[in-house]
Amino acid sequence: MPGRQPSHSFADFECTGQIGANDPVAIVQLHSDIPNGGPLVLRDYADVAHPRTVCTFGTVGPVQLIDARHVVIGYDTAYAVVEIPELRYQWFELPVTPGWGSQFIAVSSGLDQIAWRSVDPQGTSSDYIHIATSAGDQIVATLRDTNEGRCSSPDDSRYGDYSSAGSHLYVMNQPLASQTSFLVFEGQSKVLSILPPAGDWPEGANPAMAVWSPTSETLLYRLGDDVWKWTAGADPAVFLPGVRWFYPTISADGAYLAYAVVRADALHDVYVVDLLHDGTPKLIGGGRHNYPVFVNATQLWLMAEALDTGCADSNQLTPKIYNVISGQEAGSIIDWTRFAWPATSSNW
Repeated sequence: MPGRQPSHSFADFECTGQIGANDPVAIVQLHSDIPNGGPLVLRDYADVAHPRTVCTFGTVGPVQLIDARHVVIGYDTAYAVVEIPELRYQWFELPVTPGWGSQFIAVSSGLDQIAWRSVDPQGTSSDYIHIATSAGDQIVATLRDTNEGRCSSPDDSRYGDYSSAGSHLYVMNQPLASQTSFLVFEGQSKVLSILPPAGDWPEGANPAMAVWSPTSETLLYRLGDDVWKWTAGADPAVFLPGVRWFYPTISADGAYLAYAVVRADALHDVYVVDLLHDGTPKLIGGGRHNYPVFVNATQLWLMAEALDTGCADSNQLTPKIYNVISGQEAGSIIDWTRFAWPATSSNW
């Protein structure tokens, strides 16, 4: 799937300074008082107390952070793996398909596989999942999709993601919540398949919100009202019974898991699990937090919530940084966290 650089300019993507290959990094939007918000930047957390902004993205933003030295940017059907900070581009292009077209999923950490989705041009209510390698493009799954389009919902998570080693890929195909299909591949072979029943998933029963461990071939995902764990070579097993989570995230060292749950007042609480010790979920920050994302091994970015009971009820969000070691919370200059590595998240 080789491609050429589009005719428009990418000169507004800039990097300065060095990035260690194993440095924890995050792509975030910094706070600004301008109407559309601050710049989207890559920050290096090798010195946690003094993170550095290394790259600034322009009009064409990232669609994937592969590791500390590689991002994927995309425009229309043209995409590029970009080596940073040198800004060396390797272009590829997804085939144009009728209807809703092509959808990028992910590039593997070995930079040797591209996962993508196409819609059946014959209108037979099917989606095709492709994995392209140097040997060619192969359809690895045909999935049901009777929805002529896709509307977002709070349950939406990444379309798919490779494990940190690149050995496995999950795909979360979400035309509708009731038709969600969840697959895991080893190479181009399917090793886990959770498909909607003949009558579609009952409300709330579908798989959602998957996240890889950054340190092992272990995948956590929600199925109905429980969190399940899948590990390469083993059968899935319930990991957190009775937990209907949102936005799970795992710290860069694999030691901590955080996630949000919905409260009775429609706000959220965030819980942290010490994966290396007791494994008991613990409420943090006194409650009323949402959208957690680890940006490194100890710092959890999240939003503090408050209900505005003025003329129109709405959630008021304030960005915070929570330290899982000290338990201290402080304000954050980050308005939104898009990606993190080697920390992982179900977001984006």
